[in-house]
Amino acid sequence: MNMKHIPDMNCRQPWLRWGLAMVLAAAVIMALVHGVYPAGIMAYMHLNLPTNYPMTYSYWFEIASWYLLWMLLFFLSKRFWFSLAVVLLLFVGFVLGNMEKMRLLHAPLMLSDFAAIKELALQKNMFFKYLGYVAGFFVLLAVVGFFLWRKSFACKVVSRHQGTFILLWTLVLVLVLANRYAISDYLRKRDLFFNKVNPVLSVFQYGGLTTLLQAALFTPPYKELTNYNKQAVADVIRRYGLASPATVDAPDDPVNVVLVLTEAFTDPQEMGWETTTDAVPTFHAARQAQSGRLLSPVLGGRSANAEFELLTGFSLRFAPANSIPYTDLIKREIPSLARFLNQAGYLTMAIHVASLDFFNYKDVYKKLGFGMFTTLWDKAPKADPMGMHASRQDFFSLLAKASEFHKPFFIFTFPNYTHGDWRYDSFNDSTLDVIDPDGLLQGEEKKRVKTYINALNYTDKLFQDLIAYFSRQPDKTMVVMLGDHQPFLEGYRQKVWQQAVAKYGKNELAKVQANYWVPVAIWRNYTPARPPEDFEFSMNFMPSYLIQQLGLQPTGFYRFNQILRDKIGVLSWIIKGPDGDYSFQVPPAYRQYIKDYELIQYDVLQGKNYFGQLLQPKH
Repeated sequence: MNMKHIPDMNCRQPWLRWGLAMVLAAAVIMALVHGVYPAGIMAYMHLNLPTNYPMTYSYWFEIASWYLLWMLLFFLSKRFWFSLAVVLLLFVGFVLGNMEKMRLLHAPLMLSDFAAIKELALQKNMFFKYLGYVAGFFVLLAVVGFFLWRKSFACKVVSRHQGTFILLWTLVLVLVLANRYAISDYLRKRDLFFNKVNPVLSVFQYGGLTTLLQAALFTPPYKELTNYNKQAVADVIRRYGLASPATVDAPDDPVNVVLVLTEAFTDPQEMGWETTTDAVPTFHAARQAQSGRLLSPVLGGRSANAEFELLTGFSLRFAPANSIPYTDLIKREIPSLARFLNQAGYLTMAIHVASLDFFNYKDVYKKLGFGMFTTLWDKAPKADPMGMHASRQDFFSLLAKASEFHKPFFIFTFPNYTHGDWRYDSFNDSTLDVIDPDGLLQGEEKKRVKTYINALNYTDKLFQDLIAYFSRQPDKTMVVMLGDHQPFLEGYRQKVWQQAVAKYGKNELAKVQANYWVPVAIWRNYTPARPPEDFEFSMNFMPSYLIQQLGLQPTGFYRFNQILRDKIGVLSWIIKGPDGDYSFQVPPAYRQYIKDYELIQYDVLQGKNYFGQLLQPKH
C-alpha cells in the first residue's frame, strides 16, 4: 500500500478534506481516551474506585491535551499519518508508564520526577529495568516515525499556512500560561482541578496528561492561602495557647534517644506473612514493651519525605504535589525535633550509611538544627552482605562512639540495608524465607522477597547490637525503631492488600490502608514512671509524641502538633474521623484544625514566619 496516496491525498485536496482529516484525528484520540479512562486503568491496576466516574465533560481536558499535542506536531512536521502515529505511540507509552508507577508507587507521573532522577537511581535494579523499557520504547518510536516520515510527504495546506498555524497555537499557549492561575481557580471552583493530596484519583477522574499539566502549569509553587497575614497567625497562637511557655526547659532527668529510621523496614507478621524462622526477633521483643504504627506519606521511595514528617511534624499533605520538601521547600531554619532537643541541651547528630549528597541532606540538616552529621558512605569500611553499604558492625561502632560525645544525646540514624538494590545471591544459603502456600510469589519476585526478608534480619541484628550496648549503659536511653515506608515489592504487599480489601473493598482507600502503614518499636533501658501504651497515628505527629516520651513538655509548634495529634491522630493522605472511620474528605469537625495546621505550615515554610517572630521571647 502506497501511503503517499492516502493521507496526503486528503491534505492536498481543498479545505473540506483537510478538515475531515482533523476530525479523524480527533475521533481516534477521543476513542482511545474513552477506552482507557477509567475502565482500562482500573483493570490494569486491579482496582475499583470508591465511586463511579462516568465519562463526563472533564475528560474533554484529556482529549484536548492530546489533540493539541498532535496539532503542534502536525503543524511542525506537515505530515498527517506521521504526526498521528507518533502521538498515539506517545499516548500508549505515557499511559503504560503512568499506570506502572501508580501500581507500584501509588503516584502518577509528574514533571517534577525529572528533578528526582538522581534519587531514583539509588534503586539501581528498578531504575535500569525501567530505563531499558523507556529506551526500547523510544527506539520503537524512532523506527515507526522514520518509516512514516519516509513514506509520506508534506501536506500542502499546512505548508502554505504553517507559520500562521504555529503562531495561533503559540498564541493560545501564551494566553493559557498568562492566565494559568485564573484558570486553576476556575477549575477548582468547578471541582475539575487535580487532587494534590491523592493525584492517583485525579488520573481516574480527569486523565493522566491533564493531571500532569495541571500540576506543572496551573499550580503555584506553594498554595497561596487566602486571608494569610500576621493577625491570622496570631489568632492561631492565641486559639491553642501556644505563646506560653515559648522556651524549652532542660530536663531534670534527661533521657538519651536513638531514632533508627530504617529504609523500607516492615514487620512480616504485620504484613500477613509467616516465615520459616522469625525474621526480626529483636524488633518483636521490643514491640512487647511498646508497639506502634505510623502512616507514612510515601511508598517505595522518596525516603526524605517520610523523614521530613518524622523530624519536623509538618505534613506532606499541605506541600505542593510531588514535592520533596528537603530540596524545594526548606530555605531557612525551621522547627524540628533536633532543634527542640538542641535547645533542651541535647547533642543532636545524624548518621547515614548512604551518601549525604542526596536530597540536599547537608544543607537541610543545618536548617533542622543538627549539631553534627556524618556518613560512612566514603569511609570505605567493610561492606554488608549485599555489597551496598557499610556493615552493621561499622555502623554500630560509629553510633556507639557518637553516644559518648555528650549526654544527653539525640542521634538520628538511617540504615539502608533493606533499600532494595541487592545482590540476589547474597542469601542463597539462608534457610530464612517466607512461607507462601497461596503461590503469590513467583520467579524473580520470590527471589527478591527472600533477599528482602534476610535484609530485614540483618537490620534486626543491628537493633540487637544497639539494645545490647545501651542495656549496659547507666544513662537512661530510649531506642526508637521504625520503617520509613513499605518496600518496592508488590508481591510482598499482596497479603496486606488482601486484608485491606476484605475490610474496605477493592478501592483507593484500601490501597492507602494497605501500602502506607509502617511498624514502630520503642525499647528503654529503664522503667518509665507510667507504663507506655501502644499507639497509632500519622508520621507527622511523631515529634511531639517523642518529646513527651522523653519527659519534656512540648512548646510552640510542638504543643500545637500535640493538640492536633490528640484531636485527630491520623492526618495524611487519609484522615481518621471522630467516628474512627477513615476518609479522603475532611470531616466538618476537623476543618478548623486542618485550616490552622495548613496556615502555620505555610507561614513557617513559605510565608513570612510570623509564627517564629510572635513566639520569640520578649526581653
